Amino acid sequence: MRKVGAPKPRSSEAALAADEPHDPAIRLLLGDDARAPEPEKAVECLVEAVRAGSGAAAARLAVLAGLGLGRRQGWSDCLDLLETSATLGHRPAQRQLAVLTADPELAARIRSSGVAGAAVWRRAREGVDIAAWTRSPPAQAASISPRIDVIERFLPIEACRWLIHRGGAGQETAMINDPATGVARPDPMRTNTVTRLGIVSTDVVMLLVQARISSVTGFPVPHMEAPNVLSYAPGQEFRPHYDFFNPASAQFAAEIESFGQRVATFLVYLSEEFSGGETDFPRARQRYRGRAGDALVFMNVRPDGSPDMESLHAGLPPTRGRKWLLSQWVRNRPQAVS
Repeated sequence: MRKVGAPKPRSSEAALAADEPHDPAIRLLLGDDARAPEPEKAVECLVEAVRAGSGAAAARLAVLAGLGLGRRQGWSDCLDLLETSATLGHRPAQRQLAVLTADPELAARIRSSGVAGAAVWRRAREGVDIAAWTRSPPAQAASISPRIDVIERFLPIEACRWLIHRGGAGQETAMINDPATGVARPDPMRTNTVTRLGIVSTDVVMLLVQARISSVTGFPVPHMEAPNVLSYAPGQEFRPHYDFFNPASAQFAAEIESFGQRVATFLVYLSEEFSGGETDFPRARQRYRGRAGDALVFMNVRPDGSPDMESLHAGLPPTRGRKWLLSQWVRNRPQAVS
């Protein structure tokens, strides 16, 4: 079972929580300054909402079953609940089944017309191959120092489109971590936007993407931070930077002590209709620009755990079109769900 902390959701996630019909369950799940999270009670609240006919609550329960939060982890239960949500008319659950099912004809019908009926959602759910979804294509070594691997066709195009759809709402100005204060703040070196897919806004597709990341990298899913969907419009960039926390900073040393080091970065290219926008490793003299669905994983630390100064990298600005990426940071210890 995943552990849960007392997270402070970003504004877009808090707004989503406030709009949901099962908001009391979300408050139980997140906790606040006065009360620790109570995931088991959140599950009880959601079960009651499902009995009352809430498809949104069933979709939330599906996520908790996939995470093993407040209940036993199980993909079968997760998909059954996603099917229940779709049957209750929850369109996001229906669209997720269209992404996940191995039945392309049915998926196209769901996307184009929103077909209805319990038999349709049962067929879509039965077409989801968990073994295939959690198995990644092999990685290909692109660099030894820093360690960079490339995974071509890591995600199918429909999953990329879904993540752009999910991440397109609630985009906010991206931040950097200030080494002097440890607080995230805007900075001219980073001008792109971001949507954080935390516990309030994640879904079953994202959970299976994380399981696939785990299969190719060997990093356990509980070591993964909440993923981010990044957007770069023409001219937007993230200048050269490191993803590790530098232990020479007292604030970052405290971060490492409390939550662990950020040891790896996993990027999935979600779009390809843009020019420029490469991921640049200036010290390694390498640049990479994937097609939609391709992935790039690089280590931020050396085998002994010390920061790898060769991992300096930048998100170069697109010159035309919009670049979309999924960014997943991995730590060297389990993370509280947030």
